[in-house]
Amino acid sequence: MRREQANISWVKRAFAAAHENGDKAVVFAFHTNPFDETLRYENGPSEPVLEAILDGADAFDGMVLVVQGHYHELTVDRPVSKLDLSKPGVSHPNVLRLQVYGWPDMKAVQVHVDASKPWVFGFEPPYAPGQSVSSHPGR
Repeated sequence: MRREQANISWVKRAFAAAHENGDKAVVFAFHTNPFDETLRYENGPSEPVLEAILDGADAFDGMVLVVQGHYHELTVDRPVSKLDLSKPGVSHPNVLRLQVYGWPDMKAVQVHVDASKPWVFGFEPPYAPGQSVSSHPGR
């Protein structure tokens, strides 16, 4: 329970600092995948943290990037955007997810940040397809 409260406080402080500083983006990084509904359950530890991130994102004019590992497959998406035909627009359009590589396919992902652009973030894996730090000869 204390960890959950500390995580929520961390999220709220990050958004408060971003508002105060006029920042264009906020980044959160952790291992678990808070967007995977099979890992979420009522009153589970990810629920209040994800709610705090979404509440903060809704009140924030900039982009929100959540970097996570968990399944270790490169994924860049908007995991909480939903197209609702009865309500034009997208919910949480400023929340992006970067799911990064991990064991056994150890690779990096280069994140470009340009606050002059509305989307702020760009992503690029700096390895050729089929290459991996974990399978590279001589490493």
